[in-house]
Amino acid sequence: MEQENLLNENEEKENIGENNSQKELPNLPEELHTEKLTMETAKGIDNLYEAYLKGQEVELPPWLVENNNKEERKIEVLPQELYLYLKKNDHIKSVKLGNSKGIILYHYDKDGYYKKWTESDCKARIKSFIPVKIRNSSQWDKVYKELITDYANTKESELNANEDIINFKNGTLNIKTGKLSPHSPDDLCTIQIPCKYTPNLPLAKAPVTMNFLNTLTNGEQEDIWTILEIISLVISNVKCSKCKKLLILYGAGDTGKSQLRKLVEKLLGEENCHTIGFNQMNSKFGLGVVYGKRLIGSGDMEGTRIADIEILKQLTGGDSLNMELKYENAFTATYNGFVWSNCNVLPSFSGDRGKHVYERFLILSCDNVIPKEKQNPNLLDDLYAEREVLVSVAVQFLQDLIKRNYKITESKRTIQNRFNYEIQNDSLTLFLKECCEVSKGRTNISYFKYKYKEWCRENNLVPERPNSITDILVNDFGIVKGKSGNDYYELIIKED
Repeated sequence: MEQENLLNENEEKENIGENNSQKELPNLPEELHTEKLTMETAKGIDNLYEAYLKGQEVELPPWLVENNNKEERKIEVLPQELYLYLKKNDHIKSVKLGNSKGIILYHYDKDGYYKKWTESDCKARIKSFIPVKIRNSSQWDKVYKELITDYANTKESELNANEDIINFKNGTLNIKTGKLSPHSPDDLCTIQIPCKYTPNLPLAKAPVTMNFLNTLTNGEQEDIWTILEIISLVISNVKCSKCKKLLILYGAGDTGKSQLRKLVEKLLGEENCHTIGFNQMNSKFGLGVVYGKRLIGSGDMEGTRIADIEILKQLTGGDSLNMELKYENAFTATYNGFVWSNCNVLPSFSGDRGKHVYERFLILSCDNVIPKEKQNPNLLDDLYAEREVLVSVAVQFLQDLIKRNYKITESKRTIQNRFNYEIQNDSLTLFLKECCEVSKGRTNISYFKYKYKEWCRENNLVPERPNSITDILVNDFGIVKGKSGNDYYELIIKED
């Protein structure tokens, strides 16, 4: 009987085994296999801290440590651990400008490029890793001081150094291959053009822009090409000194000059541009503030006399420049951006007036004045709305410009403007040629200066400074100044 019962029991066990093999195991209770909550799964440090206070199982990051007090659950913040975490996991670049006193921090943004970190930006980032209920200023100050006193890990010259790429919202374009790649912190871009890149768009798809450029240039096709080439240079990483040019849009007001420059500034971002007059560049801190900018100059430059043309030559030629920021040490660097100013009256300058200097000037005429009743108050916004087409066209012009070894298009009108400028800027030479005879007679110095100034006024030319006239006549033309200091010898003014 016992054996029979045993057999029955075994049979029942076998039947149970067979039934179990045919059925799925029941789900275990969720709490038995739930993973610990992390900062990522909790979607933020504050949510993680709240879960911790409620007694949930959490995995604290290394900079938050639970104390051993059984009576009260309490977390301690370890600033040094947070600093190490940020150094390892955040893309932070510490940049030093030459012999400057401190470093500048750049942080790789989720948008796909590095942004300059201000002190407040940096501290806001640090605070986002500390629960708001337990954080205090000493914690984030310690982390910030660690970051700002690190050795520089990147040379400033390494930023935006790859001349083959342009950073757009939808990726990084290689202008040589035409390939659009995902953003990468390795590209070290600090400028992003604020639109998507779509290849090979025609300008006809931007009717407002096309009409604007036609109106601005009075239909001069080659001037439009010049403008598009300049825009292509400015939005790229190409060293603009390869062209050795500066742009002046010259003409009356209400022609659209300022609107075009403002449009390019919007494409670059105001942090990458700086408004500065030519003479301000000669001031002690003038060059320090333009360092790292992609576009400098003035949207409305008043008629002026450039005190030192050498600075413009160095800026446009890729020469080393001594720069200094206020309260900082001086440093040496080159300027890789572009100089662009608009004006109603062309500036004058003395010093080096060789052909090689005038060749730097691209002077585009803007003479088509738009009547007030026909002006579009929303023009800048309308142009900006078509930016995707404009930059696509600009990329095509840049690719062609590179093939032509960076030779900027110049219309016949632009070439004539430069020739006229060369004459206008050397009014004393022109006065001697047209109104004087050299190598004979003598002329009273005061009378000469008076006649020369009047002649310049009548011909809308800029006269040399009175105290410079004698030096120019003596050094450049061999005119002799009398011992009495009252007369020029070997020089007379022709009588009308």
